[in-house]
Amino acid sequence: PGEDRKPELVLFVGLPAMGKSTLYRRHFEPLGYIHINQDILGTRDKCVKRVCEELQAGSSAVVGML
Repeated sequence: PGEDRKPELVLFVGLPAMGKSTLYRRHFEPLGYIHINQDILGTRDKCVKRVCEELQAGSSAVVGML
């Protein structure tokens, strides 16, 4: 994401160990996307709150959820 781009949200949904985090690290982390992971935050509500915060701050994010 460059300075002239609007924030983007990418949503990965799948069972644990399906490669969501690996896909993020290989393709989105080098581009500066924030990683929001339900496994780490614990609940979907916490993920949604964090997504809203990041998008409002102008950051693009990848979200991994079950």
